[in-house]
Amino acid sequence: MVFWIILFAVIYVIANCELLKNKHKIIANNILIIVIFTVVAFRYMVGWDYYSYMILYDDVDEDRLYLEKSFKYLCIVLRQCGFDYQIVFFIYALITMFFAYIASKKFNVDTPLFWGLYALYPMGMLNSMGQIRQVAAIAIFIWATKYIIESNYKKYILFVLLAAVVHNSALVLLFVYPLARYRYSIKEVIIIGIVALMSVVSGVWENCLVAVGTFFNSAYIYYVLDGHGQIPSVGNYMFYIATWIICIILYYYSNRTRTDYIVFFMSSFCLIMTILFSVAYELLRIRDYFALFYIISITRWIKMYVSSFKAKLVISNIALLLFGIYFFVYLYNWSVNQEAALGNISMSAGNIDYKFNFKLIR
Repeated sequence: MVFWIILFAVIYVIANCELLKNKHKIIANNILIIVIFTVVAFRYMVGWDYYSYMILYDDVDEDRLYLEKSFKYLCIVLRQCGFDYQIVFFIYALITMFFAYIASKKFNVDTPLFWGLYALYPMGMLNSMGQIRQVAAIAIFIWATKYIIESNYKKYILFVLLAAVVHNSALVLLFVYPLARYRYSIKEVIIIGIVALMSVVSGVWENCLVAVGTFFNSAYIYYVLDGHGQIPSVGNYMFYIATWIICIILYYYSNRTRTDYIVFFMSSFCLIMTILFSVAYELLRIRDYFALFYIISITRWIKMYVSSFKAKLVISNIALLLFGIYFFVYLYNWSVNQEAALGNISMSAGNIDYKFNFKLIR
């Protein structure tokens, strides 16, 4: 835990450089990006899927249902070139950080505060230590949303398909474009959220998912529905509801530009997916594609609509501290569930004893 406390202190200090002059802010921003990349790319036996990927690297040419051919061929080529398994984490971290970086520029949030929140938000840095393929696809999707803003459907499809090459689940994002083109009012979004919650609480939605799995009789559908039967609790996603309410308020007091709306739409979509797929754990992967829009929304609002230096200082520090609390609660739950995770997932699951591994070549 000492490592994570020191990391939090570093992140917190650098993220506060948000309020410095542009020259110093750019330096701080780059340092924070390098810190995040290094922690993710060069970790050893930390992350839910680390051990699994370590094994898969030498066994990936076997016929596995859920692995993309891009991952299989990548591992085969890297092995033939003499690279060790750690190179896989390096490459996917590089893809993730590259697309997250250019996307942050598009949404005007390329600041130390954004990267600080990204590092502390479990769906950011910590998630990239587990679902390495999907998190890379998520970063590509966030970049692709710029083409929704620009009404460029062809390029949106192109980048979503690129994301799908990295992780198959990204294919479901093809339907997002037409949904995001319609400008929903705040009232309409709230009503949709309430309907989604009621359908889950009543059990109607779960029955629909089971019926779909039965109708198609698909191995993959049965896989993603494997977690059905859980009793959903609002408390399990209280954070998402609270953050969503904040996003609604921020959107209400923004200039409501096209970019503001897309960020609001994606944040709202994240909560709705969280509610609907709480009854099927694997389907929560769809929710993950929209989760980072929460911190994009918060950062954009602070940067663009808070003019007072003191107000920015206070709001930024409150955001960092709240996300920091969430970060350590998540780490604690990660560690206390270690025994169960070790038996069900991999030898690295639940491990928070951080160690570096810089060995990229065998």
